[in-house]
Amino acid sequence: MHSRIPTMLAVSAGAAAVSLGAAGIAAAHDVAPGITCHALTCTNDNDDPYTISGVAYCQGSHEVIPPFPDMPPGAPQTYDYPFSGVVAPHSTQDLAPLCRGSDIVIGGTITSATPDSGD
Repeated sequence: MHSRIPTMLAVSAGAAAVSLGAAGIAAAHDVAPGITCHALTCTNDNDDPYTISGVAYCQGSHEVIPPFPDMPPGAPQTYDYPFSGVVAPHSTQDLAPLCRGSDIVIGGTITSATPDSGD
């Protein structure tokens, strides 16, 4: 019986790690040389500004109106919404993407980083 406890703890810890990963909590990763992002916070260690692009995961702020009067309202819809922001040289920036209207951001991911041309 005692030998099963460590195995159960290991399985539980593994499941928790998978749950955190699925929730969008991830370790910092290099998006481009000199650009490191953790969630939606990016650090630019370069001498030039960089444009960081990503996708925000958005949720509608209102229930879906049913097509027929006797039906219950539907759950708010979710959708992806592209965003970008500029991170100045040798700085860290929290990127704060916006969704349409009063919809809320429920997550997001960084997809790329390119040197900013200043245009």
